[in-house]
Amino acid sequence: KIFVLTSEREGFPLTLIEAMMCGIPPVVSNCGDILDIARDGFNAIAIQNCNDVKGFANAISRLLEDNELYSKLSHSALETARSISVESVTQVWESILEQCRVLKVPGTPRA
Repeated sequence: KIFVLTSEREGFPLTLIEAMMCGIPPVVSNCGDILDIARDGFNAIAIQNCNDVKGFANAISRLLEDNELYSKLSHSALETARSISVESVTQVWESILEQCRVLKVPGTPRA
């Protein structure tokens, strides 16, 4: 019913995307790239400190008690996950690499 990710360190967690693809609202810690995907109050509840046990417990209780919030986060989580694809990630990386190419230090050889 709720996906909880209490990581202290994280990259791009596929488990988060998988939960969101099922419409399961996540409660996550603020670390790594998690908040690039899970946005507090939009498609998730973010806890600033991964050791904040009370914060996680309160967020879980809130989701279980507030059907409107649960539904909103569930719908937004599903929409977010649907927007993540090989094509969309490729576009982001192509943009980053192009910026790196353009911002190369003058006098260095271009690739």
